[in-house]
Amino acid sequence: MVDKMIQAVQQHSFPIRNPKENFEQLVTSIKNEKYILLGESSHGTSEFYQIRKELTKKLIVEKDFTFIAVEGDWPACQEVNRYIKGYSTKYNNAREVLMSFKRWPT
Repeated sequence: MVDKMIQAVQQHSFPIRNPKENFEQLVTSIKNEKYILLGESSHGTSEFYQIRKELTKKLIVEKDFTFIAVEGDWPACQEVNRYIKGYSTKYNNAREVLMSFKRWPT
């Protein structure tokens, strides 16, 4: 079972050595996928956030994705969640609640 998973990853993945070139290859390979999952092994590095930002922009602009879900700093994400669900009147609008992010993703 593990060997099949390793083979699938090797068959369908490629390292990003040149983001501009590799992003084109990646975005072109996306056909009618409903979900795109971005994994990473360098969580928290500025390089990772820069690459994710650029790739996210391409997915929105070129493939019409309209929703991006991320793993985030729990307290700030909880503030957004509370605002969306109407549990908090602490913020007047979405921009204000997003400004509660003090660490990530500033």
